[in-house]
Amino acid sequence: MPASAVVKIATYTGTFYDGYDTTGVFGTANTGLAGVGYVVTFTYDPSLGIRSTVAGYSDSSRGGVGFGYPGKSPVITSAITVNGTTKLLAGGYLGLVQTSVNGIKHAAEYSYNDGVDYAFKQISIYNYPVGAPTSLDQNFGPVAATGGWGSFAWYQTKVNPGAGPATDSAYADFNYDTVYSVSDLLPSGGVPEPANWALMVAGLGMIGGAMRRRAAIAASA
Repeated sequence: MPASAVVKIATYTGTFYDGYDTTGVFGTANTGLAGVGYVVTFTYDPSLGIRSTVAGYSDSSRGGVGFGYPGKSPVITSAITVNGTTKLLAGGYLGLVQTSVNGIKHAAEYSYNDGVDYAFKQISIYNYPVGAPTSLDQNFGPVAATGGWGSFAWYQTKVNPGAGPATDSAYADFNYDTVYSVSDLLPSGGVPEPANWALMVAGLGMIGGAMRRRAAIAASA
């Protein structure tokens, strides 16, 4: 990683629209994920990927084997936390970070098949936060999204079904109620600055407010 690189971390906080945890990836097997809260992060350096910028309109960076650019993924790692359990997904196989006046997108994917073991893991989110920046170098938020979609899948098994059941199996679609922010990644072992604590607290407050409004609407229906 270049010493001069500014590494960013994009954070999404929200709830699942639907989904199912078959094997207990996040704690308990055979449980539904609809309405369950999540936190997704993408740690990235846009200078590591194939970058495309239209000044004042859009900025994107992509790379990895899945895009035909081995060793050039801008996503260093992504993570999803559900029910206190965090799963990490390296972005080297496929990584995408994108922001524009039309919304933002982050995605990471891993796929593996050697004829014996098969794995497919991906986290991808499209969203429309109000006032989204047009540069990947700009910090932002937290801001509640006005719409969007996305999904995650976490699957690992044997290629031959007769070799046994899946060791990991969970999937879900993200709800539109995401709160989104971007900040500089802290140095290793660093302590969050007061401003970063404020971002996290504000994000949680936005989610709580959205849930209270939804409950009030349901009660009055």
